[in-house]
Parts: sequence; structure tokens; C-alpha cells
Amino acid sequence: MAHIHPRPVHLALAVCLLAMAAAAPAAANGAFPDEFNVFFPVGAPHRTLLAANFGMIVSEDDGATWRYACEPWITQGSDVALSPYSVNYYQVTADMAVLAQSLHLTRSADDACTWPQSSGSIDSGTVSDIFADPTDATFVVAIMVDSSGKSSIVASHDGGKTFDSPPIFPPTTDILIAVEIAKSNSQVIYTTSVSPNGSHPPLLWVTQNRGASWNSTNIAGEPANTQPRIIAIDPQDATVVYLRETGAQMDSI
Repeated sequence: MAHIHPRPVHLALAVCLLAMAAAAPAAANGAFPDEFNVFFPVGAPHRTLLAANFGMIVSEDDGATWRYACEPWITQGSDVALSPYSVNYYQVTADMAVLAQSLHLTRSADDACTWPQSSGSIDSGTVSDIFADPTDATFVVAIMVDSSGKSSIVASHDGGKTFDSPPIFPPTTDILIAVEIAKSNSQVIYTTSVSPNGSHPPLLWVTQNRGASWNSTNIAGEPANTQPRIIAIDPQDATVVYLRETGAQMDSI
């Protein structure tokens, strides 16, 4: 990778905006600039990754200086024609590769410089959520929605470069909302789902064997039209899960 000189964020942003203007008609989404996550990779004690809704900002010196990867560059290997500049989620693997989920998935293993598109079983659909195993750099899971609208969960065993088939959670007409792997036991994976027609309550699913079998539980006390998203799995106790429930007139944990 060519050496990149750290530079102030406002200068990087200006360069990015000029590049966008030259490359294509203006297509800003009108969103107020906001952050998604802040990552502090364990293997790089002075690195900070600020994932935002306009790209990724990287510091290698505890925040003294910053450089910027603009969103069109991050998604260039993914879905520029369909959704040019929108990343929904970022994840960082245990060996510090960065995953960016738009309609598809791109991955950077060189500190946000290049972003090749992930491939394999996810090629046949769009990705709606991703999660990287906190302790196993090779293991990544993704919720995929196929052309018929069915949701499934597929797994990668090379850090998100390629995804395997068959899926570890078989295709379902229910809508899978979120997926997460337990830090204390990477065999344990949770996902949540809702019925598209409200025929049953929201469900919390868990596997104890990386998807070989799954068990579901009704999320008690919540109406069928709520959207349950996983906030976190307790890092010491894989049996404790925190959910955020959102609905038309409610929001609860």
C-alpha cells in the first residue's frame, strides 16, 4: 500500500467532495453528519477508527492527526449504481480488517485504503446485517436477503472475503433483523426475526453450535409489529442478551 500522509479531516473531506463532484452528479442523501461506531483495535493501541455516515476517519496517533476514506470509495466495489454512498454498518474483525455493509459487503485489510467486494454465497442477494466474531478473526456472519425476499444467515471462514453455502440459518419468509456472536463462546450466535404479516410475535433465535441447530423463543410482552434488534450479548455470559424493541409508538430495552 502506498504511504498515506495524515491530514486534517476538513481537508480530506474537501478532497473527497471534489472527487465526488468530478465523478458523478451530486447525490447527497441529505443526512446530518453522524457517527455509527468508534473502534479501538486491540492489535493497534494507537489506532482509532471512527465509522460515520459519510465514510471512515482513521487516526494512527491517538487522535492527534486523522485521514479520511470517503463513502463512495468504500462502496466502489459494491453497489455504486444502486446506492452510491450509503454504508449501513461497519464491523472490525479480530485481526483489524474492516467490513462495510451497504447493499453488499466490502472489506479493507489495509487500514481503509482499498475496499474489494466480498463474494461467494452473498452474491445471490443483498446483505442486511453483519457481525464479526470478537475472538476469531476468520469467522463472520451476515444476514442475506434473496431475490424472493427470504432471509438467511451465511458464514465466512476467511474473515469476510468469501461466504459459504449452504447458509447456517436456512431461508425463511420471516424477516431476520440482527445477528451477533457471543464473545465468551463463539459457538453461540443469536438472531432476531419478525413475521412480515404479524402472524406471530417477534422471535429470539439461538444456536449453540454455530448454526448446526437453532432454537427460538417468543419475545414476551411485545406486539408482533415491533422490531427487535440486538444491542449486545454480555461479554462474560453468553446466556444474557440485551434487545432494543422499536415500534410505531414505543421504544424499549
